[in-house]
Amino acid sequence: MKDYIIGIDLGGTFTKIGILKRTGKIIASNLNIPTRVEIGPDKAVEVICSNIKDLMAKENIDFSDVLGVGVGSPGPLDIKQGKLLKLPNFPGWDNYALKDGLANNLKLDVCVDNDANAAALGEYWMGSERGTKNLICLTLGTGVGGGVILNGEILHGADGTAGELGHITIVTQNGRKCNCGNEGCLEAYAGTSAILERAKEKLVSYKNSKLHKIISENISLTPKIIYDNAIDGDELCRDLLEETGRYLGIAIANYIN
Repeated sequence: MKDYIIGIDLGGTFTKIGILKRTGKIIASNLNIPTRVEIGPDKAVEVICSNIKDLMAKENIDFSDVLGVGVGSPGPLDIKQGKLLKLPNFPGWDNYALKDGLANNLKLDVCVDNDANAAALGEYWMGSERGTKNLICLTLGTGVGGGVILNGEILHGADGTAGELGHITIVTQNGRKCNCGNEGCLEAYAGTSAILERAKEKLVSYKNSKLHKIISENISLTPKIIYDNAIDGDELCRDLLEETGRYLGIAIANYIN
């Protein structure tokens, strides 16, 4: 029996890989592989596959013992073909056949789905939502993803793009421009890139913020730095996180209703 499954979480900044048993037990993982969107999909997939092969060798697992590969990717996607469509945070990757690229390299069966759908399914299968039949899952990263499970099934919709919850409109007038082309999307306020942009814009109004010193020292700003400084009482960081929480709350209330 093929006992192992390979999981890939393709992110706009980092890609995560894992090897797990059919029971769901994680055997090994690498959570810090730079995706390097700018080098293009073919080369980026080669890097991902190389890391998978290294992890397999380290764990002394043969590919003949692997059932297949499950991939969570930002959307929108062509689920049936395993193809990326026009991803807001992946310039130059439009219409890339991710399923074929991975399958040709690894010589394994590959299934591609929206990353938030995969996260929702993971929570439904092995996580905090075991036993429930209906759930909404939000993933917060470079962008904002969403997955919906209704009556125990992933909601894909007619064309596989249902559940793009990061692109619900939360600001209807003079909203921030989203990478999808619309204005006022949740992702334009609560995605990592948007949070960092908003932080830098606020520096003009918060002269005493510790972020001035951090940026002047050429330290890359991250949500973790913003969070840590908010805990330490930095007014800019606290206000920024409160605003972000309010935007998320508006969106979640709309999903529920």
